[in-house]
Amino acid sequence: MHFSTIASIAFLVATGLTASATEHLGVFPPRNHGRRLSRKHPLAARHNPHGTLTVTEYTTLTSYSDQPTPTAGAATTTVTVYTTVTATALPTDTSSAEPTSTDSPSSTESSSDAPAPTSSTAPPASSGAVIVATGSQCGDPNGTPDPSATGGPNGDENWLNCGVDGDGWVPPPVTLENLVYKDLAEVLQQDHNPFAACAPYLSSFERMSTETGVPTIFLASIALQESGCNPSVTGGATEIGMMQITPEKCPAEGDCYDADTNIAIGARYFKTVLDLNNGNLAAAMGNYNGWFEGLTVALANNYAVCAQHNNLDYLQNVFNGYLQGMDPSSLNMGIYHNTC
Repeated sequence: MHFSTIASIAFLVATGLTASATEHLGVFPPRNHGRRLSRKHPLAARHNPHGTLTVTEYTTLTSYSDQPTPTAGAATTTVTVYTTVTATALPTDTSSAEPTSTDSPSSTESSSDAPAPTSSTAPPASSGAVIVATGSQCGDPNGTPDPSATGGPNGDENWLNCGVDGDGWVPPPVTLENLVYKDLAEVLQQDHNPFAACAPYLSSFERMSTETGVPTIFLASIALQESGCNPSVTGGATEIGMMQITPEKCPAEGDCYDADTNIAIGARYFKTVLDLNNGNLAAAMGNYNGWFEGLTVALANNYAVCAQHNNLDYLQNVFNGYLQGMDPSSLNMGIYHNTC
């Protein structure tokens, strides 16, 4: 095992930080089924300058001896780290810019150990806001106030997918501080909005938004993308319920198909992935669909079944579709359309 891998594991043990899934410390993703939580990118624990996070789940870290591309029968080293603690959100850096969001979780329901909303749920911005971000190798986000097939307030698809057509994906700097999104409660008041199926679970999304600091509409967008906000769905690789939770994340007692339970597990898991990515929402959202840094079009399509491909329009659909209260299909969003 490489020293960096050992250091990553030591850090996880020291902080109790864990992700409740099988994460692979190589550069090639595991071939699990579906565009669900069961398919993850290679994640290594990284230092977060804002504090530490503990969650009520575990992670299995696997390193391959023949990186960068594991081969059949390659020697592996697997370590499972598990600490049962109640999830707490990290304090945000108050020196960062105000969010350009228009969402603010309104639920007063939160567990006694849940932190108060942080600057990630700051006051609404003016209408027509577009993302402001620098530092991407793909340059300016080229955001537009109105969503389109290949663009929108959170940058155009080529910027969100920076590098997938070349040497590999480099997640652009999308954070809770510059994300542009709508208020879910307001979107639900609109006719023909895509979140109608999520409406019965609004209080659950709001409660978990308050706990994690992740916008309500962002959590609902994951559920909408993964299951159509249907709590009874079972995925092709046995993923469970609304947030498509892999079975090992479910409690030994209780019903993982229960919407409240399922949303809580999915939200806490996403927050863990977000912190592992140092607050980069594009990276974390990509990970939810099995993306990893260095992903290319060829690797995304390197599966025998079309439905198992990494959806290369995933970020566009979420950031410029659902987060703006729009159904991506209404604009035929996407460039690649590489899934079935």
